[in-house]
Amino acid sequence: ARRPARPQLPRRRDEGRPAPPAYDVSGFDEGQARAFLSRHQWPPGLQDACLLTRRSFAHRYWIVDNSGSMSSPDGSRLEQASGTERLVGCTRWAEVADAIEFHGLTALPSRPPPQRHVNDTAATTLDPMKAAAPPPPYETSGFDEGPARALLSRHQWPPGLQDACMLTRRAFAHRYWIVDNSGSMSTPDGSRLEQGAGTERLVGCSRWVEVADAIEFHGELAAVLQAPTTFAFLNPPRTGAQRVVVSSAANLPELRAAAASGPGGGTPLCEHVRSMAALIQADAERLRSAGQMVVLVIVSDGLPTDGDLAAAMEPLTKLPVWIVVRLCCDEERVIRFWANLDEQLELDMDVLDDLKSEAEECDSHNPWFTYGVQVHRLREWGVHEKILDLLDERALSSAEVRSLCAFVFGQGAAALPHPELDLSAFVLALDALQFKFPQPFNALRGRRTPWLNVKLLKRYLKPGGGCAIM
Repeated sequence: ARRPARPQLPRRRDEGRPAPPAYDVSGFDEGQARAFLSRHQWPPGLQDACLLTRRSFAHRYWIVDNSGSMSSPDGSRLEQASGTERLVGCTRWAEVADAIEFHGLTALPSRPPPQRHVNDTAATTLDPMKAAAPPPPYETSGFDEGPARALLSRHQWPPGLQDACMLTRRAFAHRYWIVDNSGSMSTPDGSRLEQGAGTERLVGCSRWVEVADAIEFHGELAAVLQAPTTFAFLNPPRTGAQRVVVSSAANLPELRAAAASGPGGGTPLCEHVRSMAALIQADAERLRSAGQMVVLVIVSDGLPTDGDLAAAMEPLTKLPVWIVVRLCCDEERVIRFWANLDEQLELDMDVLDDLKSEAEECDSHNPWFTYGVQVHRLREWGVHEKILDLLDERALSSAEVRSLCAFVFGQGAAALPHPELDLSAFVLALDALQFKFPQPFNALRGRRTPWLNVKLLKRYLKPGGGCAIM
């Protein structure tokens, strides 16, 4: 019997075609590219294949997902240190940022170079914890940031938190504060940090005194940063103006006069929210074209007495605004109201309690970190950092701990080894780094403690110690 004929295979697309012409090196020195690939230990054949693509492809387009889910800590990256290397955990974004860094450097220009639509350095400066690209580098021309850094240094802000604050001057065109000065703000269940006779502690005060401390700090910060900030009081103060715009030290006496008059009156939040929304709407087109936002800070201890706040805030969902709600009470009905409002409207919003309450939430998940007043003030100022959100939501992964160190201490944390590569070396280097800066006041312990408790952190980062090692 004859064997059945073998089925005819489809012809390859390149069958019968001549080989592609030899790679044209005229006018292009491939030595630089091969040196780069050799540093990454590419063997010759892979280098040849990579160089041939320069003739085959006229352009590359990358669509990069930088959504919020990219901050999930289930990514991995190859880390090298102290003669060893391994895959370590990181966020999905850090994993992608490594790829962007590599492919950005290999994208050697063709002739003629394609039109550039974005800053090529943006991909290499992304914070792995950010869900979106950060604003361009802070523009210092014509502005002396020395007075602002001097103010923050007097308040013992470490370098990383100072840097985050400086960047807001470009990111946010204006700040609007709606300050509740209703009668209930005289309730004496607030707290403030008092210093005297070589000691310091949180002491009791009225809700209004607690808020006045925040107004004083943020007014001074707005003045030295020359960052226009409108403070609008719900009720006309007995002294000073009801609405004060601060952009220099000359505006501070008027703000202090209004704050000194004390609380009294109702809570007409809806009226003021609608007024601020109209101001933001009038400027929305310019803000979007400049790639900027505004910050709206609502300071209150209760519920509105003049209507439906959800309806008043609904227009804000369509505007370039970041909202901070600073609550001045721990009443369950008030907290629940604002939480429901956040879910109902899906606003870009951060709801903050007082310092001690926020520290307790952080301590429940990450007890090795001191939630200092500097972090609290930074969030009141409108800095929205994903790593700060996570502190009171779940235990941080080892990669996120390292990102938190970079956020707090700035460039000095760049040399910290990855904790999954060498935990002991990481802890020693971290302790030496934070020793250079003042310790923050710990609202839960009633004394100053290091930003990170390295002994507790070391136990926490060990497998099975409670931290999410991913």
